[in-house]
Amino acid sequence: MLCLYFKIGDETYAVTCRQVERIIPLVPLRPMPQSDSWIRGLLNYSNRPVPVIDLPALILNRPVSESLSDRIILVNGKEFSQKDGLIGLLAEDVVTVHEVKDEEINPPGLELKETTWQGDVIIRKGKMVQLVQINQLIPDSHKEILFDQSTLQSLLENN
Repeated sequence: MLCLYFKIGDETYAVTCRQVERIIPLVPLRPMPQSDSWIRGLLNYSNRPVPVIDLPALILNRPVSESLSDRIILVNGKEFSQKDGLIGLLAEDVVTVHEVKDEEINPPGLELKETTWQGDVIIRKGKMVQLVQINQLIPDSHKEILFDQSTLQSLLENN
């Protein structure tokens, strides 16, 4: 399985490449008024509004570091919801793709209600990499607004 590796703080995480539509550099985003701090803003991607989630803000309660290796990972909205659309995941140090063998994948060992997004653990060359279950990242209470294309389009046009 191909996995895209990235950092959140000092820890390395991964998503499977089959979930990824595209990877783009961090570009200016439109703010989403009255939204949580981890909702970074709206990306105008080919005239489509794409909400962008700041992963360090969501997971560590601090914004992304904004370095040259930061990227927006575009994933299909169907990973989160029954609705079409894209969502962007802003992460740090997005630079590598690895082929992961089945024998390198291990169960997480500890499952907490607050961290249901943490999937299996990749152990490779003595290092641990946490697989992210992206369908569990966004709280259910936010999914409706983040995938309401008409609301997102009006925010994109009016800001």
